[in-house]
Amino acid sequence: VPYHLKTYSYGNHPCVHVSWFGAWKFAEHYGLLRLPTEHEWEKASRGNTGYLYPWGNDIDGSRANFGGSGDPWDNGTTPVGFYDGQNYEGFQTTDSPSQFGAYDMAGNVWEWSGSWFNCNHYHRVFRGGSWEDAAGTCNSFTSNSGDQDHAHWYPSATPNNRGFRLVRPISE
Repeated sequence: VPYHLKTYSYGNHPCVHVSWFGAWKFAEHYGLLRLPTEHEWEKASRGNTGYLYPWGNDIDGSRANFGGSGDPWDNGTTPVGFYDGQNYEGFQTTDSPSQFGAYDMAGNVWEWSGSWFNCNHYHRVFRGGSWEDAAGTCNSFTSNSGDQDHAHWYPSATPNNRGFRLVRPISE
């Protein structure tokens, strides 16, 4: 589909307003899929590099969707894989995969993980930052400014900046 036609459709944007329960049920429905643990998510995001972000230590609007990033969807989500180095109607992106080739690990939508926060069994951990958050919250190792190491919330919450990604275990 040509880019200009995509701008009028959100079919290729991340699914939002999804509770942890909804993401978990989606994974269960398709079998052999699950939400990543927070440690798996971080590994996919920055590998062993120690970078702040999946691609390095600096962030700008050509690499990720965050509050004030200046992308064409500045007040909402960008299409999945948008930051791939292409020029979209005058907006130049920078190819920004993680060490393992995963895109959109910084910004766009917070992603639910399969981990409990502090094993309290009330909150689930989510990672990555979102389109409405400051650039610094979109890093690969912390999850929001309210808690130094984790972003967490009730698993029934369905905010407009929360989505998910799934993992499929591979056999050895």
